[in-house]
Amino acid sequence: MEFWKNILNNINNQRKIMIKVNRENWKEYKIKDIVKYGKSKNIPAKNRVFGKYEFWQGGTSNSGYHNEYNNLGKSITISGGGSSGYVHWQENKFWGSCHVLYSFDETKLPTKFLYHVLKWNEHYFKLMSTGTAITHFNKWQLDSYKIKLPDLEDPNSLKLMNEITKRCDEVELATKLATKLATKLEESFEKTYFSALKETINGGGGVILKDYQLKDVIKYGKRKQIVKKNFEEGIYEYWGGGTKPTGFQKYFNNSGNKITISQSGASAGYVHWQEKPFFAGDVCHPIESFDETKLPTKFLYYVLKWNEHYFQLMSIGSAQPNLIRGKMNPYKIEVPDLEDPNSLKVMNKITNNLDNIVSLISESKKLINQFQNSYNGILKKYFE
Repeated sequence: MEFWKNILNNINNQRKIMIKVNRENWKEYKIKDIVKYGKSKNIPAKNRVFGKYEFWQGGTSNSGYHNEYNNLGKSITISGGGSSGYVHWQENKFWGSCHVLYSFDETKLPTKFLYHVLKWNEHYFKLMSTGTAITHFNKWQLDSYKIKLPDLEDPNSLKLMNEITKRCDEVELATKLATKLATKLEESFEKTYFSALKETINGGGGVILKDYQLKDVIKYGKRKQIVKKNFEEGIYEYWGGGTKPTGFQKYFNNSGNKITISQSGASAGYVHWQEKPFFAGDVCHPIESFDETKLPTKFLYYVLKWNEHYFQLMSIGSAQPNLIRGKMNPYKIEVPDLEDPNSLKVMNKITNNLDNIVSLISESKKLINQFQNSYNGILKKYFE
């Protein structure tokens, strides 16, 4: 993690010595006057022949692979439907079924510089998209959109654009690498969790797993509905049925180091660890271990998080899924034998291991946000 922090520090230091840009001398250009469009043709999935070339349509990632390409690399794609307005740099050859752009003249306007300018304007492209269920960003909307660039007839502009591109490339690359790191850490979290449980199943640490009904190993905490207009604003999170708190309350009705499971709505079954005191509404289940000396609540959290998918499946209702206690209580979970004095040591070891990995994941996600903020900061400095 220190490696990534050093990179971030270097980037932030570069931001302090960024080249000065006088945008008052920049000029407005319609996109249609400064780009050449590449080829765009859809091929139904059933008609594609699997190959090494990415197939790009309307998403934020490729939707498959094809054995042919219709565009060279070093180009820009903008999604026209679905994730409409999303701007992406294509380094390699690909098949495009979206808006594909190149600079009209690489000696006057480098395509990579144009990409960073368009990436800064991505938010506006998304706002311009039309439609409700599936949004669309049309070529005519793109053609008429205006962006500010250094004077393309000034021979000094090319040097400036190349320098800006270099700075933007460095930060964007660091952001992508940090994202990959976070993804690998999350995969590691799942693998380590599975390995830890497998160890107990195979008798690791001299313990065996046993089935327990949930109602026999938990205690429910307090919960109470408060209408939002009656909130007394404070520092304690108010948890309803979602994956995030719905507000803040002056008082709490549950201490920290507990578990909540969302009861109602699209997030029914979502399992969350509550580190601090919080207020539980009537559409979440506050839970803790029945006996901390036999089953640590934090270990129980990881077991329930592992079973989260099943809680979601047992939620009833289509428009408004609902996870009732009558469904949860008889649900069986596997944990080390709670009557074996060696089990506590094993559970604490597993919990510490998983806590460390979760901490790394959290730190990596913070770094991703910092990298993204650095990239956005550079784009804002140059293009706003």
